[in-house]
Amino acid sequence: MSELSLEGIRRAAQAAREFSVVCDHAQLVLRVPTPHEAELVVARAGFGTEANAGEIGLRVRRGLLEQAVVAWIGVTVGDVLPGHEQAADPLQLEPGAAALLLDARPLWAEALWARLKAETDARRTARESAAKN
Repeated sequence: MSELSLEGIRRAAQAAREFSVVCDHAQLVLRVPTPHEAELVVARAGFGTEANAGEIGLRVRRGLLEQAVVAWIGVTVGDVLPGHEQAADPLQLEPGAAALLLDARPLWAEALWARLKAETDARRTARESAAKN
């Protein structure tokens, strides 16, 4: 049996939290945040401050969703800039690209959020059940 490096263990742990969602012609890979990652997003959103609760909720939702998108296949420039002369070109996933896509494709954002929430809830339930046993 081969020894796993720390990097190999990290990649395996991340891959275990990933799932795919098909939106129209594109496939997006999302990664469920760890509880610690989720806590950081909540803190950055201003939880515990005097900010409006609705605004904080939107920041948390958007922060979790932007962080969750870790890969995609089939996303094009046209998904963000319809009618652009390079609309058929692939859009590379780089910092800020997920935010642009979520703004340009609100129905995709809703579908991705619904799946991310469902996956997160299912994993939390499984973790809590395992802790009881």
